Amino acid sequence: MYIKLTNSYKLVSFNEVVIMTYKRCHTVTTKLTNVCYLKTYELKALDCQLKATSAFLHFRIEVGRHIIILSARSIKFLKKEIKYFERELKQLVNLLDYQLETMPGIELVTASALIAEIGDVKLFTNANKLARFAGIAPVYFGSGGKGKTHKSKQGNRALHALFYNLAVQQVQVAKVT
Repeated sequence: MYIKLTNSYKLVSFNEVVIMTYKRCHTVTTKLTNVCYLKTYELKALDCQLKATSAFLHFRIEVGRHIIILSARSIKFLKKEIKYFERELKQLVNLLDYQLETMPGIELVTASALIAEIGDVKLFTNANKLARFAGIAPVYFGSGGKGKTHKSKQGNRALHALFYNLAVQQVQVAKVT
């Protein structure tokens, strides 16, 4: 029997053919077995990775659920606290007998903030002094009969912010009506 080896033919016996075929089959089988083992280990590794990812995602979902529950409890608690403080503020504002809440755009919190920042209104003899205290009165800079008014950078900044927000609210209320 002749077998082609690279570029030439060689006469070999039947036993040699069987041995060569066996070696080739054994080599191919060994390679296939190695590939199967590698693929098996890869699949096992992927399975472990999938289980770990699944467990991690389940953990994150549980943590997220607990965070939502705790946030809801905190919101309920804070709403109760806000209602309590609003009742207390209402009593204090009523004791002082200011009629600030009758003005459109002024609610309980704004009225109490105004009272807290201004203090006793009787300390100011006129509205100009209160405006100057709040920092909303224009300041005149001039010399020799010439001058300009500028925005004041002095005064109570918190009170200035309150008056600014009230002015914005009044503009919005005027647009609606």
